[in-house]
Amino acid sequence: MMARGGMRISEVLNLRPEDVDGRKLILRDPKSGREAEVVFIPHKVADRIIDYIEQKAFISAPESFVRSTTCRHKKGRL
Repeated sequence: MMARGGMRISEVLNLRPEDVDGRKLILRDPKSGREAEVVFIPHKVADRIIDYIEQKAFISAPESFVRSTTCRHKKGRL
């Protein structure tokens, strides 16, 4: 997704299932400072993402969990 959609690693890691709408991904809180951005990805990539979400019955983690995990990983690298 990073190469095909021009996304940053933080944007990919912060995606949630509800951010995927066919070929359209909604990036919340992107690095550009905007509230949200839309990225279009190739059909093959979109199909694989949708299949993955359906197979895993993906449930979003609470935002506080995602943020605390991210902070813990960053702190561990310092």
